[in-house]
Amino acid sequence: MPTVSNVYVALLAAGASRRFGSPKQLYEWQGIPLVQHAVNRASDACGDRVLLVLGHRWRAVKAAVPNVPFITLNERHDRGMNTSIAAAARSLRCVADAIIVMPVDQPLVTADHLRALVNAWSGDPDKIVASHYSGIDGTPTLFAAGAYDQLVSLDLDGGARTLLSDERYRVESVACEAAAFDIDSPDDLEQRSQFTQSESPST
Repeated sequence: MPTVSNVYVALLAAGASRRFGSPKQLYEWQGIPLVQHAVNRASDACGDRVLLVLGHRWRAVKAAVPNVPFITLNERHDRGMNTSIAAAARSLRCVADAIIVMPVDQPLVTADHLRALVNAWSGDPDKIVASHYSGIDGTPTLFAAGAYDQLVSLDLDGGARTLLSDERYRVESVACEAAAFDIDSPDDLEQRSQFTQSESPST
């Protein structure tokens, strides 16, 4: 069984949040910025093996998370989330046996679910473990080292979802309906008001 000492969480926080109208990374969820909330979850699951990928207004976002272990800057963030995944893979490929890719706008994803992704991974370098919700596989997703070359080239060759149907990889799913809730616009906050989180922000 793999250990979390070999798995890093790459938190994607580089986007411009155009639909939200302001940097959603800084929107307060349960009294703290979304980006800090994500760092707390990732740190609870993987300790100091957390990388934050920054881009748009990176200085402001960085100031909101003074305790994040590692930071990388994606200067191509305006070309989409795939460039942030590629930046994370470039930064971590020499130190991580696997990377959990997670956007910071999925605040209902828990540390327990991140640990479940790690526990579902066999250690096989050609295995992917995805979160399953609303009938699809999506983020957070664990990519083992065999996928790093493809992740690094994502900004040129297409999206990370294409790896889930690539015959080179064995894909396993872990149920997580909470991951279906992500925040793209202010309307999402109203439409998803039925979602609640009883646990503390650090759990």
